[in-house]
Amino acid sequence: MLSRYFFAILTVVCCTVVSRLLQPAFTLSSVTLIFVFGVVLTAAKWGRGPSIVAALLSVAALDYYFCLPLYCFDISSSSDLLTLAVMLVVAVSISTLTIRVQHQALESAKLAEEAEIERLRSTLLSSFSHDLRTPLATITGAATGLLETEPEKLSADQTELAKVIYEEAERLERFVANLLNMTRLEAGVIVVHKEFQPIEEVVGSALTRMEARLVDRTITTELAPKLPNVPIDAVLIEQVIINLIDNALKYTEKSDAIKVGSQEMDDDQIVVFVSDSGSGVPAGEEKKVFDKFYRAKPEGISGFGLGLSICKAIVQSHGGRIWIENNHPGACFKFSLPRKDAQLKGKESAINRATSYSH
Repeated sequence: MLSRYFFAILTVVCCTVVSRLLQPAFTLSSVTLIFVFGVVLTAAKWGRGPSIVAALLSVAALDYYFCLPLYCFDISSSSDLLTLAVMLVVAVSISTLTIRVQHQALESAKLAEEAEIERLRSTLLSSFSHDLRTPLATITGAATGLLETEPEKLSADQTELAKVIYEEAERLERFVANLLNMTRLEAGVIVVHKEFQPIEEVVGSALTRMEARLVDRTITTELAPKLPNVPIDAVLIEQVIINLIDNALKYTEKSDAIKVGSQEMDDDQIVVFVSDSGSGVPAGEEKKVFDKFYRAKPEGISGFGLGLSICKAIVQSHGGRIWIENNHPGACFKFSLPRKDAQLKGKESAINRATSYSH
């Protein structure tokens, strides 16, 4: 810290020596410019405090060595006061600009570093996901073959082991798919292809895909009747519903009921929800659970904490939002979808006309 002030004083000394050497050929105005340059250099290099010290010392050196009467201090004239004011303004202005530029440069460097880290992580996750999918598919296929083609040749223990291999490989495949989907979403590779779709069909498709995992669970639907079609990418919204149901399965007991439903809001929004009767989300973590790699209750729960963050990214890409409401007991995950889409307005009119003709 003190070294900056030492260099400020040294700069003024150098300006004084140079000015004394050039004094026979330089006017007082030219000498003043040399000191102004020293103040500017100090402000740019060492900041506001040292530059103000340099400005005060420069005015004192000018008055003592170059203004009549020489070798005495007399800063009473208006020109001396004006010179001091100018140097102080220059010192404060240049140092302020320098500090601002330095902060902007540091912020830009930080953002660039974060972007590079994120790019490398996404590349690594994508490569990791692709490399794992082939052996996982092989393991799943082999386990399925054992269970379906020659089950009579397996003992009870072997059959149980084959089931465990199949289930765990399938679960790991879902983790890998989530990793790959997240990297694609963040990279903008996944494009949302919206079409007007009935939300009840998307819910039904999601439940069908999860049928094997819902065999021992109590799950009900509560779909509002006569809901209008909504502009969505059915594949992506189906993935959102699957992830929410999967999350409910992880954080509830087999005896806890799960409900999937939909409702129409007054503000041209369709809301889809997945609720359960488990322990709910801890207070204060309602927003954190949608962050990448965050899990509210990591103990004994498998997964990487990506399912809900993928849900958030997909819903936001549709112009909606996703949130949690604690039911006490249980939690209710809700996401909204706009009923209107400017780009699909013509298609919506055509669908409505076709519907009216069919009636």
